[in-house]
Amino acid sequence: MMTRCESTRRRGFAYWTESFVTVLFANILPACAIYKASTFFAPEHIGIYLTLVSLVTVYAYRSDKQTAKQNGWRTPERTLHLFELAGGWIAAFFAQRLLNHKIAKKEYQDTFWSIAVIQNYASFDFIHDWHYTKIIADFIASLPK
Repeated sequence: MMTRCESTRRRGFAYWTESFVTVLFANILPACAIYKASTFFAPEHIGIYLTLVSLVTVYAYRSDKQTAKQNGWRTPERTLHLFELAGGWIAAFFAQRLLNHKIAKKEYQDTFWSIAVIQNYASFDFIHDWHYTKIIADFIASLPK
């Protein structure tokens, strides 16, 4: 039986196909939300923002991986998560796999995938004009104080 760390090192067609399909399905809702947001913001501004945050995210992962090899000053995990939360989680997903960085760290992956779930929920709710967030806010407001 292959360990998690060994399985993440494989670089074959199946590994990258699995990664691509994961990202594809995990981005259906964010893509729809971006499409809706393009009615409020210029699409080129959205594209520039996402490109920049993705490039900064990949750079941060690459830099952290290099300094880890040299026992240098590391990029704090919360900083990497902040870049993911800012919209660079797709770039982070591929950077993790290309660099074999932060993949085997369970706590890190738990936070990473929580960010992906939060972004998908926010995308879903944005598409529905924040309907579900309003329901939750109304429920919280109705609780006895």
